[in-house]
Amino acid sequence: RGGNRAGFGEWSEAWNFTTIIEKPKIIKLISPTDSSDTVPLQPEIKWSFDSLSVGYTVHISSDDLFKEFIFDTTTTTIDTSFVLTETLDEGKNYFLRIRGYNDAGFSGWSDTTQFSTILFTSNEQVSLPVEFNLFQNYPNPFNPSTTIKYGIPEASHVSILVYNMLGKKVATIVDERKSSGWYTVRFDASNLASGFYFYRIIAKDFIGIKKMMLIK
Repeated sequence: RGGNRAGFGEWSEAWNFTTIIEKPKIIKLISPTDSSDTVPLQPEIKWSFDSLSVGYTVHISSDDLFKEFIFDTTTTTIDTSFVLTETLDEGKNYFLRIRGYNDAGFSGWSDTTQFSTILFTSNEQVSLPVEFNLFQNYPNPFNPSTTIKYGIPEASHVSILVYNMLGKKVATIVDERKSSGWYTVRFDASNLASGFYFYRIIAKDFIGIKKMMLIK
């Protein structure tokens, strides 16, 4: 309403509005590095952290226009890395891009990274873990199965357990002694209801916990 020395006028018609957060910033790809020609067939993809993103879309294509996708997924995770569970072809060129999203929409695409793959033919060519690692499951969300990767720098008894949101154990994925190395394990949740779950690794003094979502 307006006012002067004579007083105030009538209130305007009331409008309502809803606020939203701003869209995420453009993500920066970290790994694989651009023009790298020694990328393994199941590379680890890493990108910069963006506080506005609640998930990401990742594309891998054999052409720089992304007309046909080798890999196309949209995740709901705040993690900034995952290991590709699909196996790429040896000695081929690939193009990679990523974007973040939240309730306001998608960010622009990152700069495109071009890389080519190489097949490691012996264990000596693949570096062993230097510390204990537990990676985000992929795909996530999933239905009904997903893959979990972990790394063990020294021989240890390894337990990977799954819990529901109430803290009740619902599955045991791994419970055995493992030698040092990288491992992947498939988790089948066919007998579980949709929802959020936590998986926890215990290996020597290391404890790692990740969150995953099952959608049926």
